[in-house]
Amino acid sequence: MLSFSGQMSIAKERPPKKANKPGLECVVDTDRQTIRDLINYPGAYESGYQKGTQTRMRASSFQPPAHGEFGRGYTDGYYLKPYAGQGTTVRTYNKVRCGCRTRILKDAVFKDEIEATCKVDREEIPSAISDAYNPSAYTDGYLEGIRSKTKRETFQARSAGGEFARGFEDGYFGRRSTGQRYTELPVKDYKCKCRLLIKHNDDLEP
Repeated sequence: MLSFSGQMSIAKERPPKKANKPGLECVVDTDRQTIRDLINYPGAYESGYQKGTQTRMRASSFQPPAHGEFGRGYTDGYYLKPYAGQGTTVRTYNKVRCGCRTRILKDAVFKDEIEATCKVDREEIPSAISDAYNPSAYTDGYLEGIRSKTKRETFQARSAGGEFARGFEDGYFGRRSTGQRYTELPVKDYKCKCRLLIKHNDDLEP
């Protein structure tokens, strides 16, 4: 019969060591710019009309504005002419650049043989419709204007602008509903996902 003088030792599996991170991470660097015609963009007439009216109320002298829909709206607003609405519209479009950059984490220690770069791994393009130019913007604004007038609220131009603000104004002042005139295309934007690529100089061929 075998006897053991000491306690039997049982070997336990150790969890694998986690690879040390090099102290780098990828940061999404998305640059989105909205390009539009400064005088004929959707809502240009309305913006010019409001600015012209405000200039007249401040008793400021008339300053010839830019041409196009903005200038026409400014002139009509300054001389208190009836609101004529947008005539010509140049579509806006979005210029998007999707990129990634490398960021060094705090208290990171590096060796010369480590090279790290970030790469764009995936791009998602969801669509979002502008509240001011969606297909029912004018109708929604018109109904809200009627409700605001019924409650005897002081008129305040809607910050959303565009067709919604035009509908609100027509509804508030009891004008005839003219319906939607133009609808802005859905705004497309990028969502990026970056991937960190780590390379050791030891792995490089001489």
